[in-house]
Amino acid sequence: MRQLRAAFGAGRAIALVRHPERIAQWAEAALARGAARETVKHVLGILKAAFNLARRQNRLLQAPVFPRLKGGPARQGFFGGARSTTSRSSPT
Repeated sequence: MRQLRAAFGAGRAIALVRHPERIAQWAEAALARGAARETVKHVLGILKAAFNLARRQNRLLQAPVFPRLKGGPARQGFFGGARSTTSRSSPT
């Protein structure tokens, strides 16, 4: 939430409905600053959920369109080689 408040201030939600490009600009700027892609996607998800909740509660008539970030490289390093086969074997 800190990131959202820093990016969009305490302004009204309708400002983002009227200017949804600000959301995409924030996402691009965050990635350019070195934020992890999954972190940016998570923050966008929180913002999207807040707008959807406001719509369900009839506080907003519409929500902005949210940008879709392309997937980054697959995570690596957790399992690999022989360890992956031994950890899946069933106990005897």
